[in-house]
Amino acid sequence: MKRSKLKEEYLERIEQVLKARQPSKIDLMEKLSSFCASDDDINELREIVGDEFSEKGLQLNDEPNLYGLELEEINGWLFRLRDDS
Repeated sequence: MKRSKLKEEYLERIEQVLKARQPSKIDLMEKLSSFCASDDDINELREIVGDEFSEKGLQLNDEPNLYGLELEEINGWLFRLRDDS
């Protein structure tokens, strides 16, 4: 995982989602921030962010709301991080 690819605003949002959805997984943030996250760790984060997207990121017409667009962007970023590791 390349240091230059960590985005502070994404890390903050991921941490918020983890604290709200699965506080027991907050150690994944430390791994991500210290560039020690495995592909499995990143996949787990993507799943948690995806669950948040499904629950809170969609409008009634199933189109993403602003929060959903942000979560989609974060999930794509995590996917690229995993592929770069």
